[in-house]
Amino acid sequence: MRLCLSQFPDAQILAIELGDTEAVNHIDRWAVAAQKMSNLFFPSLVNFEPRELEVLPGVLQRDVLIPTSEDAKLGVRLLLFRDSNGQIMTDRPLVLCFHGEDESVESFCRPEVFETWRVAGVSIAVASFRGYGFSTGTTSHGLLRVDGDAVCNELPRAFAGLGLPWPWPGQLALYGNSLGSRVACYLAGIRGELFDGGVVLETAWCGSYAPGARPLPEPPRHMALAAMGSNSMGDSRFGSQELNMAAGGLGRRARTLLANSGLVGTSAATAAAQCAHFCYPRGNEDLIRGFSGRLLILHGEVDHVVPSEHARRLCDSAESATRRLVLAKGKRQDSLRGSKEYQEALTTFFHTVPIAALKT
Repeated sequence: MRLCLSQFPDAQILAIELGDTEAVNHIDRWAVAAQKMSNLFFPSLVNFEPRELEVLPGVLQRDVLIPTSEDAKLGVRLLLFRDSNGQIMTDRPLVLCFHGEDESVESFCRPEVFETWRVAGVSIAVASFRGYGFSTGTTSHGLLRVDGDAVCNELPRAFAGLGLPWPWPGQLALYGNSLGSRVACYLAGIRGELFDGGVVLETAWCGSYAPGARPLPEPPRHMALAAMGSNSMGDSRFGSQELNMAAGGLGRRARTLLANSGLVGTSAATAAAQCAHFCYPRGNEDLIRGFSGRLLILHGEVDHVVPSEHARRLCDSAESATRRLVLAKGKRQDSLRGSKEYQEALTTFFHTVPIAALKT
């Protein structure tokens, strides 16, 4: 299970305890292949601010550091609305945000970016990847998802230290943009009950390692994109042949482990074949399928970096969710947020009272 969910630190500890050197080798191979995609990261550093700051009118900034199991610390910046008396408005939704590969916590402090959230009427908590903002450590594709787990695990303690309530009274929502969608889809799929305020995906990637899964929709290959992905033969803007081979090895090992466990009452070979339909590393499409709450998918209709087919496939995959897909006409990834469709969809999403709240 841990292999398939990319929970690699825990999987490796367990494999070492069990003496499963083959599983350890597969995890190491994945880590090496994933790290070679570091050219998809564009980190920028931001200073940690230990004090309260009013960064925008009526908006309080608080910075916190979240420890991880890898001895790194993840930076989270809170941008919280407060009323005329200076009290935090906890009746508004709070959105846990995982930003894009070329953003940081500082990006959301820019008035033109935060205006979107202000109009929607929500406070935000922006979490940075390793090596971004005031997070420590080295950027890592292999640890993106477990770092998302660390943030969810430690936020209650961090909020208590700031004198803030948890669970958040005004409901907690989740947002992931581009690279951040890999964290958001993971958390939505396995911890969806936390996000009673719903999930928003912006310019998100699709993808699946399931047997028979379709290849990813690719953008046009030209020099502007060459810096973001790999130009090796057969490689992708979103992955590589080496990473696909590593994923295949993880899936095969997971199938063998399950087949040999005796849980399936047949021969190991037959059991492995029967397990193939669920023993594989989960991509965004597989993970979002496990979310049953409210989902909003925002994408530019003519995005030339992440084609809009990614959004359509994610929407189709989220068959259990109350979902809405918005493709902003004539917009790309760099103009999406300025569109009328984007702002209206986001505002409507957060102003809609969930059915569970109505029943309560």
